[in-house]
Amino acid sequence: MTPIVVIDLDRVLNETEQGALLLAKQDQEAQELDAEHLRIRDELNAEERELTERRAELSPEEFRDLADAFDARVRKLRAETDEKERILSRAADEARQRFALDVIRDIARARGAFVVLDQRYVVLFANSVNITDEAIRRINQMADEAVE
Repeated sequence: MTPIVVIDLDRVLNETEQGALLLAKQDQEAQELDAEHLRIRDELNAEERELTERRAELSPEEFRDLADAFDARVRKLRAETDEKERILSRAADEARQRFALDVIRDIARARGAFVVLDQRYVVLFANSVNITDEAIRRINQMADEAVE
C-alpha cells in the first residue's frame, strides 16, 4: 500500500469508450463554436466593407456614429465570444475531471492511497503506483456490463 498513486488521465480518456465519446462531444462543441466565430467574423467583415463603401455618401458625423456603433458591436461580440470560450473550456475541464472519478476513487481507496496525482505533473514514480491500466480496464468493463 502506498499513500500516493498516479494516473494518466489522457490515456484514460483516450482508451475508454466513454472517454472517447466525451472527447468527441467536446471536439464537436469546439467545432460548433469555431463555426460560429467564422460566421460572425464574415458578417462583421461584410458590415465593415459596406460601411467603408458608404463613407463617401455619408456626412462625417453620420459616418462616425455608424463607425462607433460598429465598433461597439464588435467589442460586445468579442466579449460574448470570449465568455463562450471560457464557459466551454471550463465545462470541458470539469467534465474531464469528473470523468471516471468514482472508479479512480475506488482504486485509490483499495490501494490505501490518500492522494491521486495526474502523471503529467509527476517527475518520477514507480510503475507500481500507476493506476492507469486498472482504471481503463474497470471503466471498459463497466461499459461492457452496461451493454449486456
